[in-house]
Amino acid sequence: MGANGPDISPVSNTGYFMKQYDFKNRQLVSGPHLLGVLFIAAGVLAIIGSAIFQPDRSLEKPVYVGIAAIVFGAAILSTYTGTVIEFNERKAKDYFSFLGYPFGEWKPLPNIKRIVVTHVKKKVTNTPNGISPTWSGTVHEFRAFLYSESATPIFSFVFSNKEQAIKTGKLLSENLHAEIVLTDL
Repeated sequence: MGANGPDISPVSNTGYFMKQYDFKNRQLVSGPHLLGVLFIAAGVLAIIGSAIFQPDRSLEKPVYVGIAAIVFGAAILSTYTGTVIEFNERKAKDYFSFLGYPFGEWKPLPNIKRIVVTHVKKKVTNTPNGISPTWSGTVHEFRAFLYSESATPIFSFVFSNKEQAIKTGKLLSENLHAEIVLTDL
């Protein structure tokens, strides 16, 4: 599926049966990913704009600059963090992915007893910096927390979509044989 969601494997009669769950934490409209999109757009504009507005000049230099911006933007877009949980081998890995290759170490997965899916509402304010507009608003997030024996969650997955959070909670609950608790939804 991609951003903020699992790559789902074959479906069993009882629901989802998966070998692994891969949570990819990336948003294309904010942070460094937005910068990647802007570099790609600038690269395309450099090539097309030069061809349209300066048709009598050589396109060699604008094409090189445009391709470099597109490649740099694509490299930025390919970076993200995530967590992979292997159900059969009972291990997990927090990773950083660059150009499709995840960097991280596998660790044994503790026995997950409980999965809590909840709604989190928080006020967000953009700090005035003289460049971007100052705004504030309320952000609604849905989180899936995975607990073992302790009161501190072992993993926390953030979703912008309520249905996706519930679906992921149920999927993880079934595959990890853990209790699921839905609160404040």
